Amino acid sequence: MRAILTDESTQVFSSPEEQTISVATLHKDEEFEIGKVVRKKRLAWVEVTLDSGLHGFISGDAHIFGLRKVQLVESSAEMRTEPSSTSGLIKTLSKGDPFFTLRVEKTEEGGWVRVRDLSDTEGYISGKTKIRVMQATTRADARKTLILGAIMTVVGIVFGAVSYLAKETSNTTYYLAIGFIVFGALQLMQGYIQRRQAIAQEKEAQEKKNLMPPQA
Repeated sequence: MRAILTDESTQVFSSPEEQTISVATLHKDEEFEIGKVVRKKRLAWVEVTLDSGLHGFISGDAHIFGLRKVQLVESSAEMRTEPSSTSGLIKTLSKGDPFFTLRVEKTEEGGWVRVRDLSDTEGYISGKTKIRVMQATTRADARKTLILGAIMTVVGIVFGAVSYLAKETSNTTYYLAIGFIVFGALQLMQGYIQRRQAIAQEKEAQEKKNLMPPQA
């Protein structure tokens, strides 16, 4: 899962203990991948991988915000330059538009969410905006869908063939076999689309990683 640091800074250690060497320093708004949480001497540590490929651990006390790809549910939402309704308008998001949530900020007006659209434009939307989380597609998910589709299709074909050979040509049997085949075909199509999306997401992530400047 990808996350962003909301503290001013935090140290990255080579192993989950402060007595080891600090291999890097993360600063506010820097992004990274988080892994498992480990406990050592009653302290929590979060496994992280930086965009440079560096692997380490940060304290469990560090404040981070998990990046989520979401989609606008309501008809529209205004993205502004600052967490205020009187700040400049960057753009108006429309229903169905996807974007990433970066962090939440509290003001006198209430909560605001810093977001980033797919063109890397960042701004703030009201915390009252209705959104839904978009589940990331993986090759494993696509493979499961393809396998299910193949199984359902084969079951439908076999069921139809057996019924035909047994001369059970009732409408119920016929429609049941067709239903299995159609459902299987739809699953195969969905799995194919999921696989293409997963490959595209992996390619996009790799391209962003390649664009990151190497750490000194």
